[in-house]
Amino acid sequence: MEQTNRSLGLHYMIRSIIVLSFSILITYLIKSGNINLYIAPRMLILVKLSAIGFYIIGAYQMYSAYRYLRNQASVDCDCDHTPTGSISKHIMIYGLFVFPLLLGFILPNATMGSALASKKGMNLSASSSSRTVKVQTETIIPQKQVIIEAPSSDTSSAKTPLTEEKLDALFVTDEYNEDFARLSKQIYQDGIIVVKDEIFMEILTAIDLFLDSFVGRTVEISGFVYREPNMNQNQFVVGRFAMDCCSADALPYGVLIEDTNAAQYEDDAWIKVRGQIDTTIYDGNKIMVFRPESIQTIEAPESPYIYPNYDF
Repeated sequence: MEQTNRSLGLHYMIRSIIVLSFSILITYLIKSGNINLYIAPRMLILVKLSAIGFYIIGAYQMYSAYRYLRNQASVDCDCDHTPTGSISKHIMIYGLFVFPLLLGFILPNATMGSALASKKGMNLSASSSSRTVKVQTETIIPQKQVIIEAPSSDTSSAKTPLTEEKLDALFVTDEYNEDFARLSKQIYQDGIIVVKDEIFMEILTAIDLFLDSFVGRTVEISGFVYREPNMNQNQFVVGRFAMDCCSADALPYGVLIEDTNAAQYEDDAWIKVRGQIDTTIYDGNKIMVFRPESIQTIEAPESPYIYPNYDF
């Protein structure tokens, strides 16, 4: 009986340490603010509740370990409750939980950037996943000739508000794009269209859906520098990772930039670009391109990811 209690107490102790360590790791990430690198803000309350749950379970496991090690608990039936299996089997099972814990405590917290974007494929069209440009890094692709589309003839000034009739003519709505048409009418009246983090994807999608109407407008966007192997020397992408739930489902979205000084901006550097919206043909698809008036190097934001806004 004493040997059984000691064995059970040891297993309860190991389990309590593992479960409490998960609670400590989650609490540390929340306190340090690094939890934003792994989950979307709307998931934060669930993660906090999980930390509390881990703490309660770990405390109970610790209490059970204390009782068995002090022979204050006993098995009420005649069956053998001693954990079966060899020591190596137990080490392997517990190791499945210890390994991610070690990674969480040892590895530095880093933001997703160009390396992951090249694996997932940078999406250069916010309104259509069919224009995703995914390049295998080990494949050498010849340079492509970029064809510039003629700019739109609409040169009306954003400083002069358009009538509702003219806006309706520019942004024709249907049952699928009604919300984005409404957003397009709002941002079209702005002198400078600022792609804000809290509505990042929605603004890019609105521009992309009504691209010809936005040609010539001035836009301002921030993100990290990314390049595909087949891009010309004057091309790079300003990208952001869009996260819906957690880092596992994050996808990179970006806008093509064409500038004569493009080579001076290193991959993963954070920049703010202000320029005019235009169109171009890239990888066989018509996409939007920004032609910079100014490019400014900035610090990476505290929250580098963007999240879907369901209430825009």
